[in-house]
Amino acid sequence: MTKPKKVISMDASGKVFGRLASKVASLLRGKYEVDFAPHIQPNIFIEIEHINQMKFTGKKMVQKKYHTHSQYPGGYKAKSLFDTFTKNPEKTFLLAVQHMLPSNKLRKDLLKHISFR
Repeated sequence: MTKPKKVISMDASGKVFGRLASKVASLLRGKYEVDFAPHIQPNIFIEIEHINQMKFTGKKMVQKKYHTHSQYPGGYKAKSLFDTFTKNPEKTFLLAVQHMLPSNKLRKDLLKHISFR
């Protein structure tokens, strides 16, 4: 017997970025459910509104950097949070939630349960 689909909508305007990301990660895993099991994917979908109106504490917009390397000589790249968030706030939020979820086979499917309006 499958559980019915549960849709949770959240308003992100004025919320702190990291606190909302950790709450979304916890909700996606279903940790607040009575029958929580780490190997079972709950049927929970999260809709987030006004993602571009989130706030950041401190000097994170200027100081925080996202690093990548192509494994070739000179392949190091760094982008600030300001650049990534202004270009694509949905992708930045998904990246934060992704790092808060366990790295197993469920993570990719759990991230598909987040949608933005």
